[in-house]
Amino acid sequence: MRTTHPLQRQRNSPPRGRRQHSKGLALFIVLVFLLLMSILAIWAAKRALMGENFARNQLDWEIAHQAAEAALRDAERDITNPQADIVLPRASCRRGFSGALLPVYFTRSVNCHQGLCFQSNAAYEQANWSNPSSNQSEPWWPISKKGLWGPINGSSKPLRQFNGVIDSAHCDFKGGVPLGTFTGTTALFGVSNQPEYLIEFFERYNPTSYEPANYYRITARGFGYHPATQVVLQTIFYQLR
Repeated sequence: MRTTHPLQRQRNSPPRGRRQHSKGLALFIVLVFLLLMSILAIWAAKRALMGENFARNQLDWEIAHQAAEAALRDAERDITNPQADIVLPRASCRRGFSGALLPVYFTRSVNCHQGLCFQSNAAYEQANWSNPSSNQSEPWWPISKKGLWGPINGSSKPLRQFNGVIDSAHCDFKGGVPLGTFTGTTALFGVSNQPEYLIEFFERYNPTSYEPANYYRITARGFGYHPATQVVLQTIFYQLR
């Protein structure tokens, strides 16, 4: 019968301290691996959330852009409205005169009354965005730049409602014109505020025919689902006399 010497058995088995060191090292490796996996999971979650927020912001910007486009078209209908002396169906106010907008209605306007803005050419030449003052600003600039845009859906403006109720008690307002105020255009859903527009009048000559023409600069501001999401668009609309 073969026997093993006690000293030989001790020599073949690892010491107790080395076994404990191996177990501690394995535990440390597992913990590091779990930490790395947790970091990767958090990074992936943040990246997915960032992509979702970016998509949501882009969608909200598109909504505001389309709202501003709707306000531009509404302003053109306001300029060419042949029945401005009556309150159109679903509209809140009337312009109070017959025919399309004429220069005389702008020159009577003070501080963009009902969204009609008029300034002299000298006032435009003095306009300075970096250092605006009461006589160095343009009407479509924000209030912080001494512009005449006015507050968003201020209490003095007619509010478009979805239940068919028309607010005709606030037609004597200044600043931006809410969508459909004079045209009856249906109010938009899914926006924090109805889009607004300003109309500025310039007397110029047509560059091709050299005939006198009425030029209107329309500035529209659209809002997204969040009121901080805003898009401002401008277009030039002109009519030959």
